[in-house]
Amino acid sequence: MPKKNWLPVLNSMALVIIGLIAIYLCWRWVIDVGNAGPATLAPQNTFLVDPLYVRDDGSISYIRAINDWRSKGVTPDRNAFVDLSRALGPQYDLPSDWALAWAAAAGPDVAPPTGPFLGVVSLTTDEEFDQYDESLSRPWRDDEFPKLVKYLQTNKACLDLAVAASKKDQFYSPLIIPDEAGTSLIEALLPVVQGTRELVRSLKIRAMNHLAHGRNQDCLDDLIATRRLGHLVSQKGLLVEHLVGLAIVQMAIQSEIQAIDSGYLTKSEVEWYLAQLESLPEFNNLTDCVDRGERFCSLDMLQSIRYGDDQLEQITGWTGIQGPENLMSSSFDIDIAMAILNDFLNQQVEVTQAATFAEQMQRAGAFEESLSQLQASHNPFTIFIQTLFGGNQTRGRLMGNVMATLMLPAVSQLCQAETRRIGQERTAFLAFHLEHYRIENGDYPPSLDDLQLGNHPSLLDPYSGKPISYQQKKDGYQIHVVGANMQDDQGIGIINGERYDNGNLPGDDWGFEIGTRGAPTDEPQTEPSENR
Repeated sequence: MPKKNWLPVLNSMALVIIGLIAIYLCWRWVIDVGNAGPATLAPQNTFLVDPLYVRDDGSISYIRAINDWRSKGVTPDRNAFVDLSRALGPQYDLPSDWALAWAAAAGPDVAPPTGPFLGVVSLTTDEEFDQYDESLSRPWRDDEFPKLVKYLQTNKACLDLAVAASKKDQFYSPLIIPDEAGTSLIEALLPVVQGTRELVRSLKIRAMNHLAHGRNQDCLDDLIATRRLGHLVSQKGLLVEHLVGLAIVQMAIQSEIQAIDSGYLTKSEVEWYLAQLESLPEFNNLTDCVDRGERFCSLDMLQSIRYGDDQLEQITGWTGIQGPENLMSSSFDIDIAMAILNDFLNQQVEVTQAATFAEQMQRAGAFEESLSQLQASHNPFTIFIQTLFGGNQTRGRLMGNVMATLMLPAVSQLCQAETRRIGQERTAFLAFHLEHYRIENGDYPPSLDDLQLGNHPSLLDPYSGKPISYQQKKDGYQIHVVGANMQDDQGIGIINGERYDNGNLPGDDWGFEIGTRGAPTDEPQTEPSENR
């Protein structure tokens, strides 16, 4: 039997393979080439459409756009950032960046402050650390913590500047990074915002000292300053500023409840504080934070990968792919990637815009499940294959999806944190009204209806939409919202800032418990009596 000649077969197979490669190359470099240049200025891609923010190289200046948005209508005399910078100085920032931020906020012709700036509490022993924590949580006298008395005296001017800052109605913290392609907004530091937390802790310590010595109005001045600062730093904020604002508000409320529970406040002082609460600056809504702050940061980060010198290292670090650089091309269609990322951000915005907390959680659950499934489908191997064999459009879709799974915050957690703040502020507002009622009537009311607040929004639990839970007790009362599980656990959960489970499984309620004190009075008190 003659031998079969395989050469024609092999030649045919070679031609088929060459043809397939040609088709692939045609698809990759012609059909799938996409946009290999800068982003196209369009709402679905760049979100920004003003040519003013297009750099010479075609990249988008999100840093200029966000600073313009944050500073719109803000004047130095109304900007709390200016007085906070006077109190904090450059200690939390690079001196050069701090000087640029100062000039942007206060004006180029205003000389930067030279101090003195806020000092640090020098704590060296476990006892001193315990005393510091204790001074934040209860009224304390000079002879208890003399080291803290000295600290407050030394830093009085800085703390007074913080109080002055709180009386402003605007907050603009300039973001300082080079305005060039390859940099990203997430590189911008927020030193004054972080330093404000230290100022707030010091104001809390001073407020509790004022309260112990009967300086009630001084105490309330520091507490309302703390609450206002929490609202101010959230204005037109990035996510980190929003979260810092939430934390500051929570710190303020903890001390407000201490002041109420002390029994030292008079009727007129409570009335004054209630009036201050009614005129707080607006806390920036979460929708605004996601729609502008997080959107600009996410799109700018995506753009920085497209233009940045270290983009290969970033992609390698995020995806876990290791390989030769020629197999790790980071060229991708930025229009497609931006459009995908914007679509995910739009979905997050829709979550925050839901009318009720229950609807927010329902939408957030569906959104985060879709992200989870997307993340599971993008393992290092599939990413490597698409990166190696795909064209710009394929890699653009890949990059948009990968960035969404890596960069976007957990929107359910954001909604829970925001709703918790609203619940805490409402219960604290009611606590002051309850204290006013007690001073006038000698006891707490059987029901919140007795406060005669009509349809005031603070009567509603932001989690459930039902009336806030209130229970009069023999020695005071408990008031709480139901928490993220949207079930009333009968006060089991976080009460007065601490976990309280009553020997059962932990619940999810958030609230306060207030005890009974001495007889009400409207006379100023110079020193609290020992039996209170």
